[in-house]
Amino acid sequence: MCQAYEGERNSILSSENYACIKGFTAAKSSKPKTNNPYYSGYEYEAWNNGWECYQERILPWALERHYHAKGDISGGAKARNYFKRTGKLTKKLEKLLPKN
Repeated sequence: MCQAYEGERNSILSSENYACIKGFTAAKSSKPKTNNPYYSGYEYEAWNNGWECYQERILPWALERHYHAKGDISGGAKARNYFKRTGKLTKKLEKLLPKN
């Protein structure tokens, strides 16, 4: 029973992370916030969050987590600080962004 809920949770988190990265990419491409392709729900909020993160030079967790997943906590912190300071992503994170 718990495995079913865990699978559903992972699915929701995955779709939220994807929507967040899509919103971040849209802002990076100078698209307006009104271009959010989702109408409501978690993905809608996640897309907006990603868009706003780019505007405020905050690296979203959906991107930083790729460092953490490999045990590279300091790499995630460096990427976060680099983005805050320069407004640019590391090459590793740049490769993760979807093409618009």
